[in-house]
Amino acid sequence: MPGRARKWAASVAAPHASSPAIDTLRLLTSEIATNALQHGGATGIVRVALLLADESARLRVEVYDEGGGVPSRRTASDEDEDGRGLFLLDALAHAWGHDPGPDGRGTVVWFELDAKATA
Repeated sequence: MPGRARKWAASVAAPHASSPAIDTLRLLTSEIATNALQHGGATGIVRVALLLADESARLRVEVYDEGGGVPSRRTASDEDEDGRGLFLLDALAHAWGHDPGPDGRGTVVWFELDAKATA
């Protein structure tokens, strides 16, 4: 599912975004989709949305899951294979956060990027 989410978001954003922005979008979409699958509840239902704000040239990706948790950072050791996704969001996204899902159920994790970013 993270691979499909990454590919879909990149294909939708491609006509509106620079190549570096698409690369970052792929990485961060994969990170938050993976987190949604791992921590988002027993059903495994995950929805991905991409919004483009023309006036600000900003891309926004939202990933919804049915879990009620919120993202929290953890310290990953050099040997850990995971635990760095939120640090990547901090470093690469223009902004990111989380909100309750529709009707107050579930969680939406989102990030925003500059669609015209050059690096």
